[in-house]
Amino acid sequence: KKKEGGTLVNGQDLKEIFGIQPSPLLGKILKSVAELQMAGALSDRGQAIRWVADFLDQESGRSES
Repeated sequence: KKKEGGTLVNGQDLKEIFGIQPSPLLGKILKSVAELQMAGALSDRGQAIRWVADFLDQESGRSES
């Protein structure tokens, strides 16, 4: 359940679900989710989590690490 005016997911969620540690990537994801939420593209936590999973799939396909 999201807090009123809060983001759909937070850094703790991303750490628990995806194992993402505090980093520039984490900040980039949280900023993107907040922007998509404000634009109405993401309306619930499940959508946000699916978006993050898709984003991470694209990022891992791009990098050599």
